[in-house]
Amino acid sequence: MSEAVRQFEEAFARWLGVRSAFAFWKGRVALYVILRALGIGEGDEVILPGYTCVVAVNPIKMLGAKPVYVDIEPVTYNIAPEQIEAKITPRTRLILAQHTYGYPAEMDAILDIARRRSRGDRRRAGLRLDGWRPRQTEGLHVQVCRQIEVRRRQGQV
Repeated sequence: MSEAVRQFEEAFARWLGVRSAFAFWKGRVALYVILRALGIGEGDEVILPGYTCVVAVNPIKMLGAKPVYVDIEPVTYNIAPEQIEAKITPRTRLILAQHTYGYPAEMDAILDIARRRSRGDRRRAGLRLDGWRPRQTEGLHVQVCRQIEVRRRQGQV
């Protein structure tokens, strides 16, 4: 690992308030590790926008989970929040919101749905790691990073 990557990981960990952070060489690898750290696996369902890239779908399928597609907003091409609830089943474990072409998904609406339907499992609430955070989501990215760290130490990631 280069010195620049090590410094970035240390700075990012400090920003998140966790012991360590991990830089990945590809987004699909990062998504795979995050999904695995969240316990996504065989028989689980992951909701995602119908207009997406195979890079978002492959990690879901590699873990034995089923991608469940939701129609998109015609202007932004992002997941249509008003259509998410109809796709939620007892096997739904995660709503994967992607921000397409620089248009942020309607995270407040998506997070409201996730909170209402979560059965107390905060992992469904979603995350975003750039500077914009929807209301009441500040701790979610920290929780995901901590789960990755614990599972890595246990040899599960």
